[in-house]
This record gives sequence, structure tokens and C-alpha cells, in this order.
Amino acid sequence: MRAIFTLCIGFVLVSCVAVNAADKKDEMVKSEKVAAAEAGAEKSAAKKAPPAASGLSALVAEAIRNNQELRAVRQDEVIYSSRNHFEQRGYYPKLGGYWAYDSQSDVDGPGETKGQTDRTWRKSLGMQAEQMLWDFGETRHKIRKEYHTAEAYAQKAKLKETEIAYEVTESYWRVALLQGVVALRQKALGAAKREVNSISQRVKAKGARVADLRAAEAGQAQAEQDLLAAQNGLGIAKQRLLFYLGRDVDGAIGVSDSLTPAASSAAGQVNVEAHPDMRRVRAAQQAADSAARAAKGGRFPQFFLRGSMEDSTNEPGSNAGNLVPEGYNYRLGLAVKIPIGYQWVAASGKLQEARAKQEQLSAEAAALKGSIKLRVHNAQNQVAEAAKGVDVASKQHAAAKAKFDMVRDMHAAKNATQADLAQAEDDLAQAEIARLSALYDVKVAEAVLLREMGKVGQ
Repeated sequence: MRAIFTLCIGFVLVSCVAVNAADKKDEMVKSEKVAAAEAGAEKSAAKKAPPAASGLSALVAEAIRNNQELRAVRQDEVIYSSRNHFEQRGYYPKLGGYWAYDSQSDVDGPGETKGQTDRTWRKSLGMQAEQMLWDFGETRHKIRKEYHTAEAYAQKAKLKETEIAYEVTESYWRVALLQGVVALRQKALGAAKREVNSISQRVKAKGARVADLRAAEAGQAQAEQDLLAAQNGLGIAKQRLLFYLGRDVDGAIGVSDSLTPAASSAAGQVNVEAHPDMRRVRAAQQAADSAARAAKGGRFPQFFLRGSMEDSTNEPGSNAGNLVPEGYNYRLGLAVKIPIGYQWVAASGKLQEARAKQEQLSAEAAALKGSIKLRVHNAQNQVAEAAKGVDVASKQHAAAKAKFDMVRDMHAAKNATQADLAQAEDDLAQAEIARLSALYDVKVAEAVLLREMGKVGQ
């Protein structure tokens, strides 16, 4: 048996030398990338605890870690990376061992065979090996197809990250907006209560009408309703933010940032070819190109190096002659597989499929190029429009503040009523809410622009 193993080891060494060394090295590097992708996906899925920081960038990172849809997309990347590794099997020899107990016809001289009843039973133990030498690139392009498919899913994961970043950013600034609105509604309610108390005292002193008191009480009820609506909206906004973060929606969260004017950091021209969506299509195109080349290679012959070693022992007395050869026997040589019939039809069908996929992706890339530019330009216009809205709201707020200061001075000089002061204070609160809403629109427009540009954040 030592001779069997010695011959097989020698066969493997010879066959490995016959493989194209450059291609094999390239694919082994890709195999290392497979392991890295798998490890990265496992680490991403393992990190569940929310970070201590509560800023927007930290919350976006947390949401990306916890998002289950993104995790599913990344598993698709791992699946096709594993297929890349699987297709590399064609570069390695096929080895197999066997044990058999069967019979063969006895031989009696060159080219002569005895009757079928003259057979020898024997036991045999052996090994077989086969190494592919050349297949016109079919194996190499199958590997590359899976590699580029995995890359397409990696870019799809990046697209999902931009969507997650937008969802978290929009929810984050909505919480900030409604926190400000709640504070203003609470202040307005306090003013409404003071007005009711003032008019109530004047009614008792016969200095005001009951109708004025009822109007003030209606204003207080409206302020209470406005506050309740703002508080409910804030609660829902916080739950949405918690949901996008992957936390329990019944938990607690707050936003430390306030809505203040800031220079836009989302401006600039988009590089369409660097956009994750375009990179996804380009990677899919490369996968389709490799699939077409692999299908073409499948219609050409394949060359193999084959060998086997067997140790057989004849059963004594199983026939009259016992002339079947026994002992160690081996074979070594070249073999050619020619694709005809089933294999030819299968390869031709794969080629047609790959060519159709190439045409489909080419059309998608052409349409996507214009679509990305259009969406980015629209988003840039929305940012400019929202910025103008802030300017308008700020001027209106300044006007309301000036009017409030005037009415307050007139009230102190007994030239304006408490109702006049309450109305001016309410107008100022409404102007402040409009200013905060305009700032919120800018933040959301900038988040939309970043998403359309294929960026998670800046």
C-alpha cells in the first residue's frame, strides 16, 4: 500500500504544477477576501449594544449596526463570496479511494477470452486521481463571476446604509423640532393662563366683561390642545427614532442638538461612477461578462491528467486458470472531455442568458446615470429653497419680536390690554415655530441630498 500513496502524492505534485500559477495565486487572494468578508459580517451582527454617545453620527452608526435588512443584504454578499470560494475547486485534483470485491473474465493469451463461466473473483483496493489542466478559462471566469456578484451586493449594502442614515437623520431632527415646539407651547399655555387670571380679576372688579373671560378661557383650552398635540407628536417622533436605531420603541431617548442655522456641508458635484448604485450595476455587468466567458469556455474541450493505482488479490480456486493479473497495477495519462449533446446545449443556454443579462445591465446603467444626476440636482434645489425659507422665517420672527416688545411696553404704560399682550406673545411663538420648521426643512433637505449622492454623512 505504501506504493499506492507514494504514486498518488507524486501525481498531485505534478498536477498542481500544471495549473496556471498566476491565476491560482489571484484566486487565492480572492479567497482571503472571502474570509475577511465573512468575519466582517459576523462582527457586524455580533455588535448589539448601543453606544454611550447620543450625537447624530453615533446614532447613525448604531442604526447601521442593528438594522436587520442591512444584515440580510450583507449575508447575500457572504453567500456569493462563499460561491467564489466554491468555484475554486476546479483548480484542485479530484482524489478518491475504493474497495471492491468482484469478478473478471479470465484471459488466455493475447486477445483471447475464455467463456463467461471462466471467471476469477478478486478483492481490490485502490485510489484514483484527476487534475484539470486546461478548460479555456471556464473555471477562472466562474470564480470571477461570483466575485463580482459579491461586490454588487456589497454596493447594495452601501446603498442601504445611505437610506438608514437618512431615516435616522430625519427622525433625529424631527425630535429636535418637536422638543422646541413643546417648549414654546408650554410657554404659550402659561401666557394663556395668566391672561385668564387677569381677566377673571377684572371681571370681579367690574372692569371686564364675562364674554372677554370666556374668550380667554377658550384661548387657554386651545393652548392646552396645541401642547397636547405637540407632546404626542414628540412621543411618536422619539418612537420612530428608536425603531430606526433597533431599540425598544418604549424606551427613552433625547436629542441634545438644537435647530440652529449652519453652513450646508452637502454641496458639491456628484461623481456618478463613484455612486454605490452605479458601482452595483458595474459590478453586476462584470459578473455577466464573466458568466458569458465561462459559458464560452464550456463549449470547448477540457484536458485532464488522470491516474490510478490498485492492489488486487485473486480468490484461490475460484476457477480453473486464475489468470487474471493480480498485485499492483497503475495507470497514468491524459484525457480529453469534449462537450457534445447535453453539455453543449447547457453551455449555449448559459451563454444566451449571460448575453441577455449584459444587455439588461447596459440599459440599466445608461438610465441610472441620468437618474442619479436628476435626483441630485432636484435635491440641491430643495436645499437652496429650504435655505431661502429660513431667511424668510427669520425676518418674520424678527418682525414678530419687534411687535411683541412694542406691545409689552404699551402694556406696561397701560396703553394695551392683557389680551393684546397675549396675542402678541402667541404671534411670536407661532413665528418661532415657523422658524424652527424652516430650519428642520433645511436639515432634511441636506439629508436627502446626501442620500441621493450616495453618502452616509459628512
